[in-house]
Amino acid sequence: MAKTEPSLTPGVGCDIGTGNIVSARKTSTGVETRRVRDAFLELPLDAKKMLKLANVSYVERADELLILGDAAMDTANIFGRDARRPLSAGLVSSSDIDAMEILALLIKNVLGEPKVPGEHCYFSVPAAPVDRPGQDVIYHRGVLEKIVRECGYTPTAGNEAMAIIYAETAKENFSGIGLSFGAGMTNCLSGDTKVPLLDGSEKTMAELADGAAGESFWVYSSTPEGHVVPGLAHHPRQTGTQPVIRVHLDDGTYLDCTQDHRVMLRDGTFLEAGGLTPGVSLMPLYRYQTKFRTNSYRFVKDNAKGKWVSEHRVVMEHVLGRPLKPGKQDEVIHHLNYCGTDNRPENLQVMSNQEHRALHERLGKGNRDRTLGKTWEDLYGQDRALLMKGKLKASRSVPETREKILAGASRGTAKMAELRKGKTWDEYLGPERAGELRTKRASSEVREKMLAGAEKGRTTWAEEVTGKCLAEVYGNERALEIKAKQSAAKMGRTLAEIVGDEDKALEIRTRLSASRMGKAGKYERTPEIKAKIAASIRARNNSQCEAPHNHKVVRIEDLGVSVPVYDLTVDGHHNFALSCGVFVHNCALAMNTIEGLSFSVGRGGDWIDNGAAKSIGSTSSRICAIKEKGVDLNAPAGRDQEAITFYYRNLIEYAIDQIALQFMSIQGKFSLPRPVPIIVSGGTSKAGGFLDLFKAVFEKKRKKFPIEVSEVRAASDPLNAVANGLLIQAMQED
Repeated sequence: MAKTEPSLTPGVGCDIGTGNIVSARKTSTGVETRRVRDAFLELPLDAKKMLKLANVSYVERADELLILGDAAMDTANIFGRDARRPLSAGLVSSSDIDAMEILALLIKNVLGEPKVPGEHCYFSVPAAPVDRPGQDVIYHRGVLEKIVRECGYTPTAGNEAMAIIYAETAKENFSGIGLSFGAGMTNCLSGDTKVPLLDGSEKTMAELADGAAGESFWVYSSTPEGHVVPGLAHHPRQTGTQPVIRVHLDDGTYLDCTQDHRVMLRDGTFLEAGGLTPGVSLMPLYRYQTKFRTNSYRFVKDNAKGKWVSEHRVVMEHVLGRPLKPGKQDEVIHHLNYCGTDNRPENLQVMSNQEHRALHERLGKGNRDRTLGKTWEDLYGQDRALLMKGKLKASRSVPETREKILAGASRGTAKMAELRKGKTWDEYLGPERAGELRTKRASSEVREKMLAGAEKGRTTWAEEVTGKCLAEVYGNERALEIKAKQSAAKMGRTLAEIVGDEDKALEIRTRLSASRMGKAGKYERTPEIKAKIAASIRARNNSQCEAPHNHKVVRIEDLGVSVPVYDLTVDGHHNFALSCGVFVHNCALAMNTIEGLSFSVGRGGDWIDNGAAKSIGSTSSRICAIKEKGVDLNAPAGRDQEAITFYYRNLIEYAIDQIALQFMSIQGKFSLPRPVPIIVSGGTSKAGGFLDLFKAVFEKKRKKFPIEVSEVRAASDPLNAVANGLLIQAMQED
């Protein structure tokens, strides 16, 4: 008896995912699914004979061979290459015509011919990614709708996470949280793109991926209004090899990136680089560095306020969530490593102005402790000491410098004389040191000098030493000895302890500060002095920073080459600045089929593959093959599986955190009368131990999760759950 084909019920669901394309139809015997890998690989024409011998199907074009689906992944592993994906960024890219053509071939292969004219097809579309501000799925949905219609179907877009709820929560009245762990989304920059960091350094994307793959680091980020803020970046990684374009800017700099890389416009929105046109203004990053006394500091321009601000203040005020306190509570920022250009939050400490002055006074004492009684050779070695002496000698030969040195020495000598007045050697130096000096005093050489001094008389002596430094009076060796004694006298004591009066000590410090400004004797800065200081600062700043450009696009250049491209993740505002001066998972909640919330996040299986591959020096195709062969996340075997496990855990933590944040945003707008389940699905969730790992991570975060959850379970058919849910909706239409 001839075998009869099972009868088909009209309606088809099609899950068009980043990793796989799956269709589902209802037959008399159950649900029939068809799957094809969303992948292709280009090979030269001379590989045709080899592919025929290996019985590998291919599509021949004018200048190359295309291998599609699973065969592409298998062949890529043989050659140690990465297969391309039409949806490698999670969404259709208008710049990749080849990928769009291949995507149409794959979808047509999976769907086949419609069983009735105009048969309804529900196809999957992700929600707009919440961690990519300004990115939507409008173009993506439109292209897929066109492809499905050209296959002879009546297309309808359906949210893939909602499809999971239709497929898996019938017993809960189609209520629950659907989580689709697919391949995910990426966007990319060329490897030589430079990124300025808050520690004062500058690194290329390739350098970050090589050296900071498992580390977090601070970058410049921007709010939609234009306030420059710190952004915590992590997971720099190579995302593949792709064609790039060059965006030329009006200040002569440029940006190399993929067509679909999103760039921040001056109004705070984002636009794909391929859609930029000449004259479009981008959100700029303007910086300059200046020297203040003995340290350098950096300033950034607040684009929202249109003024320059101290970078360390910007960073700390963002961390604190408030402005620094002025007036009597005057708060200042201390750099823990004493480098004024290292503005990482962990290097900054808020303290009062008084505490800051006291800290540096203690530091000065500590430095005296370290250097007392030691020569430059002792401290720095022979070669360094010789170099320093040469520089000092050269600077003292300048008349202006010499005058300052002599004036300072004169003031210092007078100050020390005032401090020693009325005290004996024993009181001032201690009995032991006083005894040593008395012994030296008895020597013939010293005695002769004393006698000579006595003969001159005190008046004559004062006349001769006025305006001279100690070295000129006593010689270099003796001058060093005297300075050492003076330092020893103050050892272990603050200025207040030496003078015996805190008010007097404050007066001395104020006088010294005024003196350094060339305003000796004026303890309070008059309005005139303040105005002069402000004018001086403005003049200095203007001389060090040119009038900023608006960072307008001049032209877009297609470089015509494919290069390794990179990406990184930034928490908070999800953007980061480049040195050229510009800023560059699915989930749904439903109750009784009523959608309360849907969104996506930009991480998934591809993110795991790319990150793990980069961290161990492998390819994403190989990592993907290892995953699909079988990985136990609870007991990883070997270095490869261990790396995969690390990224799986991070993906789950990130997804749960993003879900919690989004659910908090709708509190009071969507009421849940009872706890709902979480259903995890998608190809990425098929790894061994995934559900156990998800449950473990969720339990740690349950207390802060804003939705009451009844249970966490896996979809009955994780790879086909979305297609089955879309099928249910399509069958309702037909």
